[in-house]
Amino acid sequence: MPLILESYDSLPYIDTEISAAAREKADRELRRELKSVDTAAQHPLLPAQRQPQFSELVTKELERLAAGQPREGGIDLSRYQELDEPSEDNDAAAWREALRAAYTSSTLLKGRHTNLTLLEELGKNAWLMGNSQLDQILKALDQELSATKEEVDSVNRERKSAQEASKGELDALEDTWKKGIGRLIEVQLAADQLRTDLRGR
Repeated sequence: MPLILESYDSLPYIDTEISAAAREKADRELRRELKSVDTAAQHPLLPAQRQPQFSELVTKELERLAAGQPREGGIDLSRYQELDEPSEDNDAAAWREALRAAYTSSTLLKGRHTNLTLLEELGKNAWLMGNSQLDQILKALDQELSATKEEVDSVNRERKSAQEASKGELDALEDTWKKGIGRLIEVQLAADQLRTDLRGR
């Protein structure tokens, strides 16, 4: 968040539009002023950004990818494929490993069967309920948006009426100010003339 905290009020409903030359001059002054302001600096009240702390495994993987090594296959799906029986009949360790793999595959298939059964029974209703909830959320957001737009329009209407009601008073004050400045200049000119006359004597 930039450290520019000033707010510039204007009277857009009663102010006259400035000329292109005046706008260009103002833009030039703003650009000159903004050069001295660090717009990228964070506000002092904001907490410092927290550095991410990954696990050792993730850190190693990120370092490996940063070194330009290719991505690897991810999850090994070979254990879920059709299993072959061990080639040697009397190798107990190979049979135990094959049995363990068969249990894993069986558990996976049971879980998939259960999930597919539930999806077939309840999936349609869950999908329809999800759509209904999303529709309700959308309607609520639309109502909130409409209310906010109406509130913005109301504030702008009040602002416009307040500015237009004050226009006469502001014009009178501006005329008084201009006349006062004119009289002040006349007095200064008369004083300068009087000084000149007194010095000339």
